[in-house]
Amino acid sequence: MLPAAWLALSLMLGTTSASALPGDHSRYTKPETDIVRAERSPAAAANDFERELARVDDAIAATRKRMEAQPDSWLPWETLANNYLDRARLTGAVHDYRAADSSIAKAFTLSGEQSGPFLTRAGISLAVHRRDQALADLDTARKAILIDPKTRQRINGLNADALLRYGDVEQAASMFQQLERQKPSMLSAARLAHYHAAISDYDQASQWLAVAEGRVVGQSSYQLAWLKLQHGILALEQNHLDKALEHFKEADSTFGGYWLIEEHIAEVDTRQGRLEDAEVRYRDIVDRTQLPQMMTALAGVLEARDAGANATEAASLRQRAQLLFDDIAGDFPDFVTDHSF
Repeated sequence: MLPAAWLALSLMLGTTSASALPGDHSRYTKPETDIVRAERSPAAAANDFERELARVDDAIAATRKRMEAQPDSWLPWETLANNYLDRARLTGAVHDYRAADSSIAKAFTLSGEQSGPFLTRAGISLAVHRRDQALADLDTARKAILIDPKTRQRINGLNADALLRYGDVEQAASMFQQLERQKPSMLSAARLAHYHAAISDYDQASQWLAVAEGRVVGQSSYQLAWLKLQHGILALEQNHLDKALEHFKEADSTFGGYWLIEEHIAEVDTRQGRLEDAEVRYRDIVDRTQLPQMMTALAGVLEARDAGANATEAASLRQRAQLLFDDIAGDFPDFVTDHSF
């Protein structure tokens, strides 16, 4: 059983966990048409998160231009699907997941079901917990006649991730160890950390996270912050709240402006009784993201502070959140069901 708070490795792969369940109408996502244009430049961004988001938006715009030159090719549509999955990883917004999903569907419309981008669709399906589609596509990808070593590694990695998620923990462990032996990397170490967290072997999980940090290529601030966040979540699982907060603040200073890090700080504030601080932080996150799980967290803090005085606002937040959860479930039912919301 995966630890409840462990932020799945899938975030690094463009997939997600309960903490990053998608919401809607985020200020970070404004798809007024089917073409989302970059609204900010990396140089003008206010923080690390905004700069990374601007980079992804630039990639989306560049892929759209490429489509104009290759209107009959499925390749740009696959690229666009990956672009939107990167965006969803950052924003948690449901329409970014929907855009990734519709883009990969368009790719298959152009390619046909015999030779399409199965591996990319498998990754998207894992992101939204579409189990049967993910496993079927991984099986098809494995059976391809010509597979280069890098693609084989990716297939095996995603297959191991799926095995861990869907219950075959020991088989997943064997595959993770094989990936580490074949080509040690940040990702192979992070996968082993994920496995050890899943079986509550926190010391080994922490050791593998430290190995992963040492392998971050170019010292990417996002990847380093993500790994520091995982250290904090491991501490949180063990109720080591001061240690968890230390890791979360390190992650925040490494990659500032990321709501996912900030909401974990708010969780520690809540558990340590700093309810006023938690309320301020959650209100800011809700305003920026409109994510339903953040609305329910804010409602809980309001009720803890003064259930009577805050009853109306808390109920309104829960109602809004439920509408958004229902909207998510309309497209991605297993996403909501698997997280027991």
